Amino acid sequence: MGVKIRVDRKEIDLGFDHIERLLIAAPNWIGDAVLVFPAVASVAKGFPRARIDVLARGETADLFLGQESVSAVRRVERSDLRGIGLLRTARALRDEKYQAAILFPNSFRSALLARLARIPVRIGYGRNFRRLLLSKAVSRGPTGRRAHQSEYYLDLLRAAGISVEMSVPVLRLSKDEVDRARSRIAENGLNASNLIGLAPGAAYGRAKKWGSDRFAEAAARLAGEFGAGVVVFGAERERGDGEAIRRRLPGVLNLAGRTTVREFMALVSLCRVLLTNDSGAMHAAAAVGVPVVAVFGPTDPGETSPLGEGHAIVREPVDCAPCFRRECPTDHRCMTRIPVERVIEAAERLLSKEGQEEAAEVRG
Repeated sequence: MGVKIRVDRKEIDLGFDHIERLLIAAPNWIGDAVLVFPAVASVAKGFPRARIDVLARGETADLFLGQESVSAVRRVERSDLRGIGLLRTARALRDEKYQAAILFPNSFRSALLARLARIPVRIGYGRNFRRLLLSKAVSRGPTGRRAHQSEYYLDLLRAAGISVEMSVPVLRLSKDEVDRARSRIAENGLNASNLIGLAPGAAYGRAKKWGSDRFAEAAARLAGEFGAGVVVFGAERERGDGEAIRRRLPGVLNLAGRTTVREFMALVSLCRVLLTNDSGAMHAAAAVGVPVVAVFGPTDPGETSPLGEGHAIVREPVDCAPCFRRECPTDHRCMTRIPVERVIEAAERLLSKEGQEEAAEVRG
């Protein structure tokens, strides 16, 4: 196993057998970071003797905590990747003597950081004017279709000569984290064993949002049918969406803007189902084993659907979708034409399936 790199205009084959310290630069968005997990697992399998560290920005770093394939997580902030901070971070990485870096972000800065850190093998897509900074610049060739984002990351490894294997992302939680989540739910007067989660936000833009009023209506119907409590999740910027839902459904617990990533993971793991837009919350929930009902509009589920089985995608096939716009220039028909009833029916199927599986387990 090895990778071909260019040195002094000549292509040479560099074996991987000698690599004992390897750095993975993770994507910057929560959803993308979850979808890189199959690639991280493939790297760990391909380098069983190597120490594998993950460099990740902000709370994205918390996703990798507790993962068996990751030796250490190096958390950086925006300030650590600019100006003097970039030089300081590069110096710290240089001291670690990494022999290879796999760069999943396509940013120029991530490649510059690896180069300044003097990491000999630097693998990444040759985009954004960074080819000269990489020892192996991979071209994204035509595929005839838009691949799932997880395959996009695996393709980078394939092109570098690393064997890959698709797997379902699994986010690890400790018992203490789950116990604290249960206590928090109980303190707010809800039953931690019977919860429906809502994630009405979307970082990409308003075009991806189905609407807080629709989420509230769906949650009210499901809560009444299954006797469940309702919890709203989201970032601080989505707190208003949660409040709008709480006004329509007073018993709702609005935790938008009130959890860390790890707390969200533990809390959402208690939910029987999560109703969500195409978002990072969708991917994180799926990765802790929660069935999701995901409403897709301007984005393509072929690219960013949750990995694994037991999830439902709800979308309306309109001519202008997927357009991938942050703001809809017309009437937002890809979302407004999706009735509440369709989302409720999808959730009912998942909840009924869950009940059947539990009954079968008891009988077994």
